[in-house]
Amino acid sequence: MSQRERNVTSLLAALLAGGFALAAMAVPPFPILGWFVSAATVPPFESWWYSLPDPRRAKWLYDVGITLATAFYPIVIALLFWLVSRPLRLGNAQNVRSTVTFTVIAVVASLVWFLFGWHYGLQYQGLSLMLGYLIVSAIWLTLVFAGLRFVRRFGSWWGHLALQFLAFAWLVTLAFPWLGEMI
Repeated sequence: MSQRERNVTSLLAALLAGGFALAAMAVPPFPILGWFVSAATVPPFESWWYSLPDPRRAKWLYDVGITLATAFYPIVIALLFWLVSRPLRLGNAQNVRSTVTFTVIAVVASLVWFLFGWHYGLQYQGLSLMLGYLIVSAIWLTLVFAGLRFVRRFGSWWGHLALQFLAFAWLVTLAFPWLGEMI
């Protein structure tokens, strides 16, 4: 596989991860990362829009601006995927260090999220759902880390890319679920 093909394939996978992140915001478990990023990017646009004189305040402009502000989250995820996939873009499939480092940091942050949100999760989501999140996350991450060990041993470029995508899919779905009251 040429350098250009690796770059294009990695870019397409990054865009797919970003699209997956955007789609995951609308389905349970309502990943909080997407909602936090959107909550930080939408208000500045809203402030600007409301500062316009009434005749210049077009509804379509508001809709487009809010959509673009919300699209910031999948762009961040796609960019992060692109950065983590650097060894893949360079053709070094056996170098799983960046994927492992990224996944370990995400796991630690997720555990902290669950630790601080456990009380609210039990109160509003219930023990069975909380345990379900943790069990599915544990199985998912076990597959990712076992797969990365396989990739490190055998050097499968496609396998490394697929496992990195699985790690990002976990990040944008189950790593930081909404643990509070359902609105």
